[in-house]
Amino acid sequence: MTLENIPHWEDDPEKSNELLKKCGVDGVSTYCCPVIHREKFPEAGYPETVENGILEFEKQTKKTDLPYQVNVITSWDPSPRTVQSDIYGDYGYPYDWLINDSTPELFEKFLRAAKEFIESDKSTGDTVGIYAWNEWTEGGYLEPDTENGYAYLDAIKRVFG
Repeated sequence: MTLENIPHWEDDPEKSNELLKKCGVDGVSTYCCPVIHREKFPEAGYPETVENGILEFEKQTKKTDLPYQVNVITSWDPSPRTVQSDIYGDYGYPYDWLINDSTPELFEKFLRAAKEFIESDKSTGDTVGIYAWNEWTEGGYLEPDTENGYAYLDAIKRVFG
């Protein structure tokens, strides 16, 4: 179950935890990872997203009574899903914040932090999720491309073997 879909998660996590238990849910995660919003829409920074994501691992783990599975992201850009002739404004998905300044090196840092977290005594989960293999229309993909080749996949290999 992704936290974004849980009623009252932000304002009443205790109520949400009760609901999850009643439904038989055995673990939670996030869809992608939290985005740091800069002052000027729509650009959000990947370095800030990595730092915030790392902080969120512990924050979300403390909020839930269930195992929390951490999640990392390569990038996020849902703009291809918009009407291209529209003005790109802060209207909500798919007119959303864009994270286009990812690098394989920063992605590896994010992976290492996620691995260290799930191996620590702070973690209740045991999985690192990665958004996404081939979500080209949201800018999240691991498949080799002409710009980075296999660099994102190589980062996973270096961290997880």
